Amino acid sequence: MLGILKAGGAYVPLDPGYPSARLSFMLADAGVTLLLTEKQQRASFQDQNTRIICVDELAEQIAACDETDPQADIAPTTWPM
Repeated sequence: MLGILKAGGAYVPLDPGYPSARLSFMLADAGVTLLLTEKQQRASFQDQNTRIICVDELAEQIAACDETDPQADIAPTTWPM
């Protein structure tokens, strides 16, 4: 969850046991465009109009990523007023 928040996203808890119509409503209502899940849960979200990424399929690539925080060269004066 921390990674999602640090990337500027939002965490929307979804129970794959919910009916498909309920999941569709929750995803549409929250404006979800990208869904992070596991391969075994993917079928619960197949009918959604959302890009699905299964983190367990990308485990090797994720493990190879740099763990340091990215540096951002911004200051309060760079934000539009």
